[in-house]
Amino acid sequence: MQQKPVLTRTAEFYVDRHEILRIKMLPDVLVDELDLYDNLLVMRTLTGGKKCLKLLDARARGWKTTADAKKLVEKNPDEEKTIARAILIQSTFGKTLSNFISKFNFNDAPVKYFSEEQEAINWLLGFIK
Repeated sequence: MQQKPVLTRTAEFYVDRHEILRIKMLPDVLVDELDLYDNLLVMRTLTGGKKCLKLLDARARGWKTTADAKKLVEKNPDEEKTIARAILIQSTFGKTLSNFISKFNFNDAPVKYFSEEQEAINWLLGFIK
């Protein structure tokens, strides 16, 4: 059963019928460290603190992160709560480049970039046991 979306200053969150945590970035926002902590709390509340599949829709135009927020993201504070993460981005070239770069990322949870939402969902569903 799909939940009602929860809106923070920077993103919208909900768990869909496949139990995928959906995160949709809002346009024209500057994400700082406090926003990230707020978003992490929302994610943990929606998932009950359980490991889950995540779909980040990063296609909104104009959103950015501060240097401190980037440092926090690099620490990956939600990694232990992630089975796999699909990230939606605008362009096919960006998807190809991002998938290449992600091969050098040593996180435990698989990450893949997509330009098509249904492809991302299908990939995530492959992780359901």
